[in-house]
Order: sequence, then C-alpha cells, then structure tokens
Amino acid sequence: MPLFSLSPMNPPQFDGVDDIADLTHLNEASVINNLRVRYVAGNIYVSLIGKGGQQANAPDILWVSAVTLSRR
Repeated sequence: MPLFSLSPMNPPQFDGVDDIADLTHLNEASVINNLRVRYVAGNIYVSLIGKGGQQANAPDILWVSAVTLSRR
C-alpha cells in the first residue's frame, strides 16, 4: 500500500474522546475509530441542545446523521 494513501493516526490518549474536534488528526478513519472505541466502551451517547435550549442524549450516529442532513 502506498504511504500517501494512509491516514495519520491519533495518539492513544485521544481514543474515545467525547468531542471529535479534540482529535489531532480529524479524518474519516479517526472519526470511525473513535466511534468504534466509544461503542465498545458503551459510551455511545452525546449531549445535544435543541432549538428550545433543551438538552437530550442521543447516540453518536444520530448526531452525525442530523449534522449531515442539516448541511443539505
């Protein structure tokens, strides 16, 4: 596999971080790995604040879906 096709990897202390913006290398592989680590640890929920200022907990995949749909 050519070296240029590999994605940079984050240091182990970033495994399972709550906020993916904290990742040193924010790429598809890093995001999916972070979601996998959080899922295995049973930490799949994030806090969401709705339009009315109400906070709710939702699985990460729902948040990713919501963000993706809101950008369309």
